[in-house]
Amino acid sequence: MDSDFDFDMTLDDNGVLIFRFSGVFDVDKWAERQRAATARIFPQGRDPMVPAVTDLRDFIPPPGDWTKIAKLVFGKMDTLGDAQQRCALITGGNPGIKIACRFYILSRTAVFRRKGETRDFSDFDEGYAWAAGALTDSVPTVVH
Repeated sequence: MDSDFDFDMTLDDNGVLIFRFSGVFDVDKWAERQRAATARIFPQGRDPMVPAVTDLRDFIPPPGDWTKIAKLVFGKMDTLGDAQQRCALITGGNPGIKIACRFYILSRTAVFRRKGETRDFSDFDEGYAWAAGALTDSVPTVVH
């Protein structure tokens, strides 16, 4: 696996944001790329009620103090716009990524008091169905 950080953000045909992270997480590169993607996808500003699926199967948690990194991430989210709708974090069953997700979820709710429901899932399709379920009573078809 390539350890260089990469990030992509798309809005699928069902109206679900798909975030893909790979490599060793870099806060500044992420914020720069998310800002550009947000401007491209939402020229009038991001809608915080759009559900999201964050694919972390190729993500590598950063070394260092995760508390300091979380402060940086949530600080950047204040300027980028934060989701208030469901967000599924896809771990692919990787225990290291699952631990990072649990830390993020606890930080998000307990420390930074963010709105929106966030859960981790091993399976992409299962996480997608849960996140997209916020849009309608029926489960949309997964668009990869």
